Amino acid sequence: MRLAVLTLVATVMLAVGAAAAMADASISVTTADGRSDPVAFIPRVFTVSGASSGPTYLFVKHRAIGGAPCAPSPYADSGSSWTGYYGLAVNGAFSFPKVITWDAAGSWMFCFWLGPDERAISTPIAQTVIFRLPTGAMSASVAPTLIRPNQRARVTVTGTSEAPRDLYAKVRRAGTGPCATSYDLDPGQSLISGENVNGAFMGDAITFQPAPGQYVVCAWMAGSSYDPTPIAIASTSFNVVAKPPVLSSATVINCSTKRTLRRFRAGSVKSVCMRYRFSTPPYAGQRVLVSYITPAHRTYKTVDSRWPTGGARVAITPSLQARGYKRRRGTWHAILRIAGKQVRSTSFRVT
Repeated sequence: MRLAVLTLVATVMLAVGAAAAMADASISVTTADGRSDPVAFIPRVFTVSGASSGPTYLFVKHRAIGGAPCAPSPYADSGSSWTGYYGLAVNGAFSFPKVITWDAAGSWMFCFWLGPDERAISTPIAQTVIFRLPTGAMSASVAPTLIRPNQRARVTVTGTSEAPRDLYAKVRRAGTGPCATSYDLDPGQSLISGENVNGAFMGDAITFQPAPGQYVVCAWMAGSSYDPTPIAIASTSFNVVAKPPVLSSATVINCSTKRTLRRFRAGSVKSVCMRYRFSTPPYAGQRVLVSYITPAHRTYKTVDSRWPTGGARVAITPSLQARGYKRRRGTWHAILRIAGKQVRSTSFRVT
């Protein structure tokens, strides 16, 4: 296991005095003011102390709890040798304090041996230390309250973190399950992909959704995008709402001159377009269909388009070319459909 040693807070203090009657060793994990608080990802004072009955060497190994007990010798044990605490010369009472950042939460077993070398058989001393996760809390919000399709909305995540961590967030349709245990496992679309946080923080991002519906934002405060034990997970939902469009007018026009057409000779107009005005327009990107129906009541052509962005209230649909009505004279109809529903049928006569 990799340990980040931040700084040596004190020189090794080796107290040489009267020989102890028994060999002993243990570890304490404290704050700078001496309060016991083993925690992952935050610097703590690790002090290995004890006493030996004479000149010898101290060996320390560590591993996640579970499995076999400490082996009879350091060499035979499956744990990781602890750099800085492996093979230290001791004689009598000793204390070795260092500031170290432990990089994993959970229960860890420390094994101590006092002997002439790492292969020597001696009675190991075992100690379990439980490292807690750092504390943290956060919440997510989305603004504005009323969001239209394809409208920019701001996602804000605020909170506090006891330790340096990374902030992640995704957005997706609601109803597809709860937030995953990690950023990588969640199927949403990325909003924040690893922003460093520590203490009080605020992260934000912009999202815009093309279709009405309910959406959910998931946020994680974790050590990595795949961290299975994040400090905190937060979620919030928001709705994208589309008002039904309200059509003000539907006009048949000459595509070239933009003049209104109600009755015209087939050879005098090269193409016909439809101009639609709305008091409440479709939402940006919404599908708009215009079907041109012949005098024989057959669909000659259907024009499929998307409502423009930027809050437009007027749109001109693509054209019906003269070759369509040149030999099909009589009353034509242009039928407007939005979101699959018929909104208006407008007629014009070709002579």
